[in-house]
Parts: sequence; structure tokens; C-alpha cells
Amino acid sequence: MRIGIDYRPAWAHAPGVGRYTRELVRALAKLPAPPELALFELGDPQREVDDEALGLAGSHAIAKRVRGPLPRRAVRVLGRFGLSVDRLLGGVELFQHTADRLPVRFARQCTAVAELPPRGTPQFAAHAAWLRSLDGLLVFSAHAAQRLVDECGADPTRVHFTPVGCEHWRRELPASALRRPTDDAAPLRVIALGALRSDARPLVLLEACERLRAGGLEVELTSVGRAGDAAEAWTRRRAASPLGEAVRWISEPRESELPGLVARADVLVQLEEEVLTPVTALEACSLGPAVVAARQPVLREALGELAEWTEPGAGPDALADALASARPRARDEAERERRQALAERFDWRGCALATQLAWRRILSPRGA
Repeated sequence: MRIGIDYRPAWAHAPGVGRYTRELVRALAKLPAPPELALFELGDPQREVDDEALGLAGSHAIAKRVRGPLPRRAVRVLGRFGLSVDRLLGGVELFQHTADRLPVRFARQCTAVAELPPRGTPQFAAHAAWLRSLDGLLVFSAHAAQRLVDECGADPTRVHFTPVGCEHWRRELPASALRRPTDDAAPLRVIALGALRSDARPLVLLEACERLRAGGLEVELTSVGRAGDAAEAWTRRRAASPLGEAVRWISEPRESELPGLVARADVLVQLEEEVLTPVTALEACSLGPAVVAARQPVLREALGELAEWTEPGAGPDALADALASARPRARDEAERERRQALAERFDWRGCALATQLAWRRILSPRGA
């Protein structure tokens, strides 16, 4: 089985699809009987991840790497003249798209679906049509699979579940960094990951932390992520916040900093309501912090009762109550061990094995 993968995101983007692509290929390469992998890397050469962090040194699973600074738009032009990606890779049976839609002529095609455009938009309709055209779709939750069928019109026989991995941050931290303080007088350290976008509700989180402070509980809030559509309003609110310097915004985070930042937190907050992967919450569980999240199927499916839940669209009072309830759970050693035990069930080797099985099914004769 020879598989082509759009690998450029693995070194061009540290989080998100970049991490997924990087960790999947690393895990595939370590399997006892890995598939033959051909990696397509043409595109803007700007890097966020160095070669050593890719973990591919000495791997015999990598059959070919097509690299160079040729822009992606040029790759699409080449495809119109017959030089499709699968041909440039020397021929593959299946090609997995990641961040871009690339021209493929002969191979079967698949992609992993971790997010969708907003429902009801032209972008959603166009993306759904593209997904329906593919031979296989990989998802990270049963709810995501159902959404693809119900909302995108995907053929359910072409949708394949692959569990996400989450041990990468713990792998990169020394054991000492995972120890938790026991001082109940210490401030409640809250962290939120991701761009300051309105769907992540950063203003509600900031106001909830302010209400905890007004009630006598010391709080430190760290927001880690680039500017989004809520950044301007959040910045204004932060400047006037009674929390003062207890609120931090790391707007250009480095991937190497994230594990330590999360490990030092008491609570990770995730309020997005349209996520299709539980990876962020599971990453937090792997390092110990408690999780406060909007109650929605993907996260409930993965975390069950090991998170503190708020209702979708809950206001700052309800969120403040959830944070206060999460505080003792964050500092209880038995609860912490339960969260880490849950996270240990989600590793990249399991993702690689499930993905390899999905690829075989995609390549099997229809109806077999």
C-alpha cells in the first residue's frame, strides 16, 4: 500500500492540522509493518517546525519526499496540464489531503475532517461538495461522522473513525513539570488556547474571572493564541479589567512553550461549540489540568464526567460557577490521575493503526 500525504503543514504549521499530520506520519513510520509513504511538500518554504522535531530520521517507511519552494498555485496549474500530485509522487494508490485541495488524477483521495465552515454559508456548500467527491473521510468522533452524513450529504460507508492522539506534549515535558502545587491559597490559574475569536467567547471568560475575583477568589487568566475577530474588544476590556496584570495574552505562542503553559494551569477552558475533535481538551487532561467546556457532543463523547460542563451560550455567572467547581477537582490528585488515565487511551499509535485500516477500506473494491 503506497500512500501519498500532503505533508507541508507538518513543518509549516505547529498546531492544528500541522500537528495532526506530523504526529500521524511519525506514528505510522514506527509501526511494525508501515505503509509506504510518499510525502508531498511543495509550497512556501517558511517553517515553524525543524526537521528534528518531525521525528522521521532513519525511517524506512518514507519512500519519497517531493520538496521545494514551488507555490501551491503553481502546483494547481501543473495539475491542469497532467502533472498531478500523485504523478509527481511517482504514483500512489491513495492521496490524503490536509490543508489544501491539490490536483489528483489517478489515485483515490481522502481527508481528515477536524472542522467545517459555518453552516449556511457558500463556503460550507462548496466544502461539503468537495467532501462528497472524495473516496474517504476520516473523523475523530462519532458526532463528527453523523454531521458529515446529515449536513454534508456524505456517504456513511465512506466515513471512517480514527481516534486522535494527545501524548505529544507529555512526551516533550520532564516529569517534574507535571507536578501540581497543593497550596489552596494559590490563585486559580485559568488558560484558554486558540485565537481570540467570537465563537471561543473570550469576553465571557474574562468577565467570569472578574466575577470570581469580586467574590474573593484570586484568579490568573492566560489566553494563548493569535488575534481573531474578538481581539480588539477583548483588548479594550482587558485594559479596564480589575484583574490587571493577572490577565495575560500570548499572541504569538511558540509551540515549545505550550506544554509548560498548560501543565502549570489549574483549568483549561474550551467554549467553542462547533469543534469536531476533542484533542485540545485531551491534551490538557494528559498534563493534569481540569477542563471546563461547553457541553457539546464531541467533548462529552471523549471526556464524559471528567470535565466540568457549561450549557452552550452560558453567561459569565454560569461560567464562574463552573470554574469555582473545577478548582477542587483541579487540585485533587486522584481526579488528576483519572484525567491522565483517560488521556493515555488516546495515543498516536492508535490513530495510526486506525488510519491504516481506514486506508485499506477506502482502497478495497466497492461493496467488498
